Amino acid sequence: MSLVFIVNAKASRVQRKMHQLENSIASLFPTAKVLPLKKPTDLAKTIHHVMKEKPRTIVLVGGDGTVISGIDILKQKGYNGKIGIIPLGTANYLARNIGTPLDLDEALTRIKRGRTRDVRFGQANGTLFSLFAGIGFTTKISQHVSVTLKQKTGQLAYIVEGFRQFKDARHFTYDITTDGTRDTLHGKAHQILIANADLSHQLPVAPSTSISRASMMLTIYTSKSKIRLILSLLLYIFSLGRVKTNIQTYRITKARIKTSPMQKFSLDGEVFDAEPVDVTISEDAVKLII
Repeated sequence: MSLVFIVNAKASRVQRKMHQLENSIASLFPTAKVLPLKKPTDLAKTIHHVMKEKPRTIVLVGGDGTVISGIDILKQKGYNGKIGIIPLGTANYLARNIGTPLDLDEALTRIKRGRTRDVRFGQANGTLFSLFAGIGFTTKISQHVSVTLKQKTGQLAYIVEGFRQFKDARHFTYDITTDGTRDTLHGKAHQILIANADLSHQLPVAPSTSISRASMMLTIYTSKSKIRLILSLLLYIFSLGRVKTNIQTYRITKARIKTSPMQKFSLDGEVFDAEPVDVTISEDAVKLII
């Protein structure tokens, strides 16, 4: 088997596009195998069975959660073939960063062309992320943002939730050890973010980097003032300037972050509890079809 499509058939946008997807695959890839997931938790089991047949290309169809989870599983299993993505989610941040078209037929045409780009993922406490790891204000936004509003308005939902969370924003103490500095970083902050991609494709709340680069950008919002925090975030989002006096940035490949009181952290918008947070950039690149 040279080509297999693994489809999150439970995703709402996939359900709306399923007929078009099946027809287009049948037309462009008549010998390909299509495996719809009965439920998202079947992803690992399905990949395990697919790997036995040693396909040269595996295409993941769904939103960022399905795609990144699938890539994580494939990396753990040592898969070294090509990986394609058909972005049929709400945000499709990974597709935007690597240049995959959001149009279904255009994305399938790229799969047929087969050109790849080396992409490096971050990892935090054993979980893969493609865009960013965050602690603080933006994590609270991710934790509470309305899924319905996000589906209807996209990025605007995060800005709306940001204003809702602003009144309860609290700074915290941090200790960070990293290869980007000689000494342990210590202080108070409202926000810590480690970017692994070009954040201009989503909400550009910190300096970004390239998803193909073997390093990440650590940004710390050091001000204890909520007003300066929201001003800094808005200026980044709307590209009107930069408030540099309360922002520290470092280029890193790994970091350990401890906070007090303990803060939740988020990876590409998904929220987790464990701390300390150990973040690294992957040593080996993944070949994603673009």
